[in-house]
Amino acid sequence: MNPGNPSNNERSGDRDLYISGLLRQTKSLDLKLKQCDADSIPEMFPQTICDWCKLPIALIEFHRGIEYKPTTYMEAWAMDMKHPIPVYCVRHNGAEHRAGTSFEIECRFCPPRYDNTKEFWFNNEKEFIEWIQNLYQQHLRLRHPFLLS
Repeated sequence: MNPGNPSNNERSGDRDLYISGLLRQTKSLDLKLKQCDADSIPEMFPQTICDWCKLPIALIEFHRGIEYKPTTYMEAWAMDMKHPIPVYCVRHNGAEHRAGTSFEIECRFCPPRYDNTKEFWFNNEKEFIEWIQNLYQQHLRLRHPFLLS
């Protein structure tokens, strides 16, 4: 846990633990997704990581506020990758001890070969987990087709 003001949910671990718990419910074969949020490295963005190859499947900015959350640097980084990945901003109302009932998702950058729906939302954790599962399946099909055969 990062030091800081206890009223800051992100620093208290609440936000990170909630999202990490949801991502770990996503499985393909015996692999799971992990959320890597290296706050100690300023240029490192939150990454949703494939447990098999250790590469990100998407850059996702999660937040619970109503304000606009910029993803400018994440988009530039994703565009410059050898294998570009999508960038999403996900606003949710979930917490470690409270299930999310709204997940508003905005696609901020989408490379070719990915579903490029700009905005969509889910009404529960199950739908959100299914969406993440589909992203993971796309990653495996594009990067590791031999795993699925």
